[in-house]
Amino acid sequence: MNATPNPSPLVISDLLSGSDYLAKLSLANPTIAEQQLMHLLDALLKNPPDPGVLLGLLEQARVPICFVEEEIARRYHNKPLVLADEEEACFQQVVMAWRKMSKAYALCASLEQPDVDNPKYSSLMATILHRCLYYTGMVILEHYHARRELPPGIWLELHGYFETAEEWGIAYTPVEDALENNLQATHCAAAYVTLLLIDIASPYSNSVRNLGLIRRWAAMWAPLVPIRKLDDDFEIPPYTVELMKDAPLHPASQVESPGGDARRLDTTQLGLQINHMLGQLRQRITPSQLGLGEETSSHVIQLLEHLLRPWTQSVAPRKFRRFTTEGIARVAIGFEAMHFFITGDSFEQPDSAQAYSRGSSTRYLPSARVPIPSRR
Repeated sequence: MNATPNPSPLVISDLLSGSDYLAKLSLANPTIAEQQLMHLLDALLKNPPDPGVLLGLLEQARVPICFVEEEIARRYHNKPLVLADEEEACFQQVVMAWRKMSKAYALCASLEQPDVDNPKYSSLMATILHRCLYYTGMVILEHYHARRELPPGIWLELHGYFETAEEWGIAYTPVEDALENNLQATHCAAAYVTLLLIDIASPYSNSVRNLGLIRRWAAMWAPLVPIRKLDDDFEIPPYTVELMKDAPLHPASQVESPGGDARRLDTTQLGLQINHMLGQLRQRITPSQLGLGEETSSHVIQLLEHLLRPWTQSVAPRKFRRFTTEGIARVAIGFEAMHFFITGDSFEQPDSAQAYSRGSSTRYLPSARVPIPSRR
């Protein structure tokens, strides 16, 4: 994508001027609107206004930036790797936008003065941390969409925001989020669990369409999954997440001695919910009636059955034992490349093999005309 010259420096000092700027966004042209939104975020990060003004403007910008970045992301969704230059530029733009939103909300938390006596302070900080979790999660999701390896440290960022909410006692404080669900409140723990559920659902092997459904269902059912500390040394869960490791939910067998940063997900209610949905679908109730999306029943049933095992943390039996190893996997694309890596020599067409064109192959056909019998 061609970059345009940066506009004049922007200074936002109050909520009114920021709201006027957002009202003039060129949403009909996502490319221009994205540049305008990044210009606004850069100005807010460079010269942040009061925390209340900053938070108010970020909340107003959530809907337009979501619309704009989704439109830009369509340019590289379902595209084969390696991405073309323009597609790669779009991917980097979208990831950078989510990172700036996360950074701006984190700036709100650092600028906000602690006010424990204010009953609204806990709700305010829960909202800010929820947004940090949300936009850090969007960076992870965008890498899943583009079939790209996650950047180092991204899981530590996500763990850190959740651990902060846990330490402050606001992990389960209700938070409104119109982008995900305007019918029920969510909380920081649910936003955190949503990403953990998506990750164990084999996101790289699912289409963008299926990944959208998985994300929708994970966000809808994440409040059913509480996060608990490992307080029983004799009851080891099948999977754990360690807040001090740059890794998502992983088998507990990989943990030598769980420390105080280890957590487990209680997916009992989630398993019951999935089985209930499957039962309803098999009784001819449509997915739209159950809030599962405008999809065919067969497709939803198939995807839910695929999610049942990982989301209930049931260990899949393996036919062959796995061994831990390290190295670099090389991929050869095309028969000539495969021939080179197998034999060690470049491919050369044998002299005995001849390629005939259509003209040369018809040269040897009989030239005599075949009489056509009369129909009389």
